[in-house]
Amino acid sequence: MIKYYAFVKVVELKSISKAAEALGYSQPGLSHILKAFERDLGFPLLIKKKNSIEPTENGRRLLPYCERLIEAEQLLNNEAETINTQLKGAIRIGTPNSMLLGFVSYLVNYFTKKYDSTDLTIVEDTLANVVKKLQNNSIDIAFITEAVSTNTKFQPLFEDTICLAVHKNNPLASYDRIPDSAMEEVPLISNTVGWDDITRIVTDTLPFKPNIKYYSASDFAALAMVQSDLGVYIISSLQKNMVPRDVVLKRFEKNYTRTVGVAAKSMNSLTSFQKAFIQETIEAFSDELMIPRKKQDR
Repeated sequence: MIKYYAFVKVVELKSISKAAEALGYSQPGLSHILKAFERDLGFPLLIKKKNSIEPTENGRRLLPYCERLIEAEQLLNNEAETINTQLKGAIRIGTPNSMLLGFVSYLVNYFTKKYDSTDLTIVEDTLANVVKKLQNNSIDIAFITEAVSTNTKFQPLFEDTICLAVHKNNPLASYDRIPDSAMEEVPLISNTVGWDDITRIVTDTLPFKPNIKYYSASDFAALAMVQSDLGVYIISSLQKNMVPRDVVLKRFEKNYTRTVGVAAKSMNSLTSFQKAFIQETIEAFSDELMIPRKKQDR
């Protein structure tokens, strides 16, 4: 096919040297390809004029056929790429811990069962780092919140309610809903900096400094401390399945929520398979196929 590209490019640029540079060949190399093409045809295709290279009359007659061959090859390659993408899809997914535990693992399982040839990689990180990974192309798709979705193509999926985990014998367990004022003196367990995005949805709006007594890098460790009645812990309702015995979740009087969704850096940068994953995600929540959505709607 290179002989067709060479001929068309020389006619376009009116120069063998410019065409060679554009195609990544040396000038002698491209001249050799053109001469061999002319030998195969039995007549010259190009003629040198004063300041340019022009097609001969026979060359002009063959030019549109060469252009169609090039276009046909490009269409063939595009279709082959589409087929390969559909058969061998690879997706790198970034997600914070709460979403991974809450629904991403279910979603990935659902998707891999539907598409046999699927190569999905899950990267768990802080919410901020997931966004950074999306921006620097370390991941293809991210599950994040609308609050950090600037400069991404974000599709909302559902509203996630923020709750307070308390021991069943803690005085706060008697509240139907927790008022902000009740948080002023109670010992609070928080995630370490960077992992504390859920905690801060509440604490950043309080009119007083919360009494943070303990820091934990793990939701399980934080809930274990709640189980020992050492303090209370702000948690996403997505994590309700990990709440241990003797611990209850209470909603706040204020409707603390976060908008959870799926995001890409740009839809144009995604393969058709990756776009299919996003579409399947949207449809799964629209049809209430994902377990967390069902529980929140009760």
